Amino acid sequence: MERSFFKFLFVGILNTIIAYVVYFILLQFGISFVIAQAIGQIAGVINSYFWNKHFTFKSKSKSKWEMVRFLMVYTFQYIFAITFIYLIPLSYELAGFLILPINPVVSFLGHKYFTFKKK
Repeated sequence: MERSFFKFLFVGILNTIIAYVVYFILLQFGISFVIAQAIGQIAGVINSYFWNKHFTFKSKSKSKWEMVRFLMVYTFQYIFAITFIYLIPLSYELAGFLILPINPVVSFLGHKYFTFKKK
């Protein structure tokens, strides 16, 4: 496997930690779990963009469209996961669990060949 894939997984773990810490802290201030989750997710995605841009894929692009492509990949990944969960004839819990190892591969390939594609 490519070295950049392992960097991508490391960044994913970091994003998860950041998203959860933000979520947890906001809950301590009495913020609704829905709002806290949204803000935590946003913090994780912003962190993901910068770490993947500079650390994983070493993109030098100054294009504002790079962030748009980044969000498009995560939107595609979300639609892919929801479709997978819906179509698999298992419980939502089990189907959701089965998509977990597929999600990072889908987003890695999307970011490598679309978001941060070398020209």
